[in-house]
Amino acid sequence: MMTRKVKFHPEKESTAPLPPEERKDGFSRLRAVCHGAHALKGQTLNVKPVSKEKVQSRSSEASDKAQSAVFKVSAPQGAARRGESPSHGRKGRAHGLTHVNLALNVLRGRAMTVAFAFMGSAFGFVSLAAYIHQVERTTVIPYLVTVDAHGVILGHGEVKAMTELPSYVVAAEMATFVRNVRQVSPDPHVQKQAILNAYSHVLAGDPAERQLDRYFREHNPFDGEAGTTAVEVSNVILQQGSTYQVDFTESVISRRGTEHSRRMRAMLTCRIAPSAPDSAEKLLLNPLSVYVSDFSVSEIVSSKEELS
Repeated sequence: MMTRKVKFHPEKESTAPLPPEERKDGFSRLRAVCHGAHALKGQTLNVKPVSKEKVQSRSSEASDKAQSAVFKVSAPQGAARRGESPSHGRKGRAHGLTHVNLALNVLRGRAMTVAFAFMGSAFGFVSLAAYIHQVERTTVIPYLVTVDAHGVILGHGEVKAMTELPSYVVAAEMATFVRNVRQVSPDPHVQKQAILNAYSHVLAGDPAERQLDRYFREHNPFDGEAGTTAVEVSNVILQQGSTYQVDFTESVISRRGTEHSRRMRAMLTCRIAPSAPDSAEKLLLNPLSVYVSDFSVSEIVSSKEELS
C-alpha cells in the first residue's frame, strides 16, 4: 500500500460537523483536539488514500443520518406517538385545517344571510308603521268651486288658511256666534245645528268652552218651558286688538204667548288659528278658522230719558 506524507496544519482544520454520537461532551473533546494539534505541530503524518466508492458511501450514510435527524425533529409528537410518518402527520393536519376553513366559510355565509333577513324585516316593519301612521292622519283640503244659476263654473281653487282676516269678516263671525248661542228655536233640528255652530267656534280648553257648557246647562233650549227667543244684532264694534262688542236685542216669546224684549251686549275675544280640519263637518261649520277664546254677555240698562 502506498503512503504519502502531508504536513498537518491545525489552523486549516476541517469544519465539517461531527456525528451526533461524537458530539457528547463537546468541550472536553475540543480541548483534547487542541492539545493533540499542538503536540503534532511540525510532524509528518502518514495518510492512507481512500477510494472514491468508499467516500461516496460515507457521504450517503452521513446524508441519511442528517435527514433522519431532521425528520425526528420536525415530526409531530402525535404522529411519532401513533407510529405514523412525519409526512402523514403533515397531510392530516392540512386536511383538518381545510375542513375547518370550509366550516367557517359556510357559517359566515349563513350568518350574513340571517343578518340581511333581519335587516329586511326591520325595514319592512318600519315602512308598515309609517304607512299606517300616514293613513290614520286624515287631512281635508278645502277646495272652492263657484258656479252660477245654470251650473257654469265661474271659478275654482284651493282654499288656503289665512293668518289675517279683514275686520268686517271677523265681525260677521262674532255676530253669527252670538246669534247661535242666544237663540231658542221650537224646531229641534234648527236648535241642534245652532249649538253645533257655536261649539265649532271654540277650542277645547279655552274659557269660552267652559262658559258655553255652563250656559246650556242653566238654559236648556230643548226644555218645553223655554219658549222661543229671536236674536237681532244691531251693531258690531271692534274695541281694541281682537276684542269685539256686539249689541243685540232678544225677543222672548213664552209658551203662554207673552212677549218681551231686552237689549243685550256681548264682549268677545277672538283669535285666528289656521289648521287643517280633521273632518268635513268641521270644515263646513268653521271654514275661516275664527275661534272665540272668551266672551261675556250682559243686559243693557235703559236710561231715565228712555224710561220716561
